[in-house]
Amino acid sequence: ELETARQLAETERHRADEQITAAKNLRRRAVYLGIALVVAAVLAIAAVFAGIQANNNANTAVANANAAATQEAIAFDAQAEALAQAEEAQKSANIAATA
Repeated sequence: ELETARQLAETERHRADEQITAAKNLRRRAVYLGIALVVAAVLAIAAVFAGIQANNNANTAVANANAAATQEAIAFDAQAEALAQAEEAQKSANIAATA
């Protein structure tokens, strides 16, 4: 009977050790999961800020493209006007030369 009690006590001690080990493993996994959650939250916030910055960059690019197109149109109009004035001056010079 004493031997049976010792075996039972040893078995219970072994189970307790296993439960302690399992609890430590669960605690460790919970910490890892918490760290992963924090990292995921930080990455999500960074992604939101990156998306906002990308939208701002896209809007700036469109505004720059519009400004460039406007400047190009102004330059084209100025060139056309200069050519017209040069032609007018040439006509005036030809008329003056023939008169």
